[in-house]
Amino acid sequence: MVELAKYFDDLTNSEKIVFNYIYNHQKEVINMKITDLAREALTSKTVIINMAQKLGFLGYADFKYYLKSGNIPKKNKNKYEELEDELKDNIQKTFSLVNIESIKGVIKEIQKAKTIYIAARGTSKSVGSHLNHLLLTLGIRCIFLEDYNLTSIVSRTLDINEMVILISLSGKTEKILEVANIAKL
Repeated sequence: MVELAKYFDDLTNSEKIVFNYIYNHQKEVINMKITDLAREALTSKTVIINMAQKLGFLGYADFKYYLKSGNIPKKNKNKYEELEDELKDNIQKTFSLVNIESIKGVIKEIQKAKTIYIAARGTSKSVGSHLNHLLLTLGIRCIFLEDYNLTSIVSRTLDINEMVILISLSGKTEKILEVANIAKL
């Protein structure tokens, strides 16, 4: 129960009375039905359920399980907190997949390049545009090829000191693969 005290200020006065009763009678409450608790705490079942939900439980039964086991469920989060947690998880997953040495190698190649061309299609276009913006901000000469007819031309006329960055979400975009093969030659 001590872990749940941090939510005490979020409770209404009626819910605080129930919380205090439960805190002082934990062993008895474990075996009480919700109607028994309502009678003992001089409140309604609705107040008990609302209190349990504000503490992060689905309801009274879930709360009683916590009293017996000590397992605290995750507190219900608002959309912003859920999005923040999801972003943190995705960032952690990305870092677990990334090889830092490979990234350092790419950075060195980007720094050596006289000109960088970026090409992307579909949903990857916004990523390509953003990368172009970031590289330009860093003072790196960069051209985002929005017209796909230009990608074929550029890939055929590349200089050894130029670089092409191709972005594909699936890694299977035909036009991107075609440009990659031409550029490689």
